[in-house]
Amino acid sequence: MVGTNRGKRRKAALKAWETIRREKRLRKEAEAKKTLSLELFIKPSQIARIKHPEDIFPLMPQKVEKKKYSEKIVHPFHKTPPDIVCGKFWELRWAYGCPLGCAYCYLRGTYRGKVSPPRYVRIEHVLKALDEVFSDPHFNDGRPAIINSGELADSLMNPSFMEMIADRFEEQDKHKLLILTKFGTRNIGFLLKRPRRQVICAWSLNAPEVAKL
Repeated sequence: MVGTNRGKRRKAALKAWETIRREKRLRKEAEAKKTLSLELFIKPSQIARIKHPEDIFPLMPQKVEKKKYSEKIVHPFHKTPPDIVCGKFWELRWAYGCPLGCAYCYLRGTYRGKVSPPRYVRIEHVLKALDEVFSDPHFNDGRPAIINSGELADSLMNPSFMEMIADRFEEQDKHKLLILTKFGTRNIGFLLKRPRRQVICAWSLNAPEVAKL
């Protein structure tokens, strides 16, 4: 009888733990779907001051009023370690942070662990920066560039914002938008609405047990 009761208690505990994990997952998904009125915004001048730990050319504080938006929001990136094969690319600093809150994420080292809730540059400033880049014949020495939207944030954590950014890239045929993400199929609807010739998508994949942890 004692063994039977112990088994029942174990099953009840496992069921309760599964319920807690499911509710936690649902809360995270709801966090990623916050309305614009609840989102936190960061100024271009603030995001320009973020120092990435592997960036050997950090930007100095500047007043955005005296500079182009593109100088704050589209930023060259270089890897310092010589043994890392990573060519030059450009960061699109449209946002900072991520609602997923993965313990192993390098963003925790970039901003002392404060990655959630994410903060956004106002989308009109981001689009203005892209317009400046696309119209500048000297950008990237006049060569096609890859502009990475997933270095300081998850690219698909706000699909409504990223749709406007991706649409802007389709208005030209020279530069590519790189999307890096851990989000799944619920966040990719806008990518399927139209042909995407200027967008490169890359996903981080984990084994199921690792993803659960």
